[in-house]
Amino acid sequence: ELEHWPPADFFSLYHDTTPLEGSLDSLAHRAGREAGQEAVHMGAANLYHACLHNLLHARKESTVRGLYKQAAFVLQAAYFVRTGTFVRRQEELLPLLEPAGQEILSHSLRLRAGEPVEVGPLSQLLLEWAGLLFEL
Repeated sequence: ELEHWPPADFFSLYHDTTPLEGSLDSLAHRAGREAGQEAVHMGAANLYHACLHNLLHARKESTVRGLYKQAAFVLQAAYFVRTGTFVRRQEELLPLLEPAGQEILSHSLRLRAGEPVEVGPLSQLLLEWAGLLFEL
């Protein structure tokens, strides 16, 4: 079944899952750089669309929190695409990122810890950052 998953979805599953039984090693070929690039592009498109919709229509704080959580996974994939290394713990990834990525991941970690949400500014920041990922 996992052989037929879309590469972008499988990339995250492979790199961020600890199997309870057995191993995913036989499927490692499906979780390489190309799958990582697809995960970044799909993640950027989904973030951009959802963020723009929320900013223009719903303006829900819970949506912004969720989008920043998703952005953290996109940052993991983008770092893998650039370096070939998947950093599982986001706190360990933070100092390895470029300044724009550090800003997004810092917000993600703080929002997860309960920091108040400023829908407008955080949405604008995420939109601009996601737009840049299409060039990766």
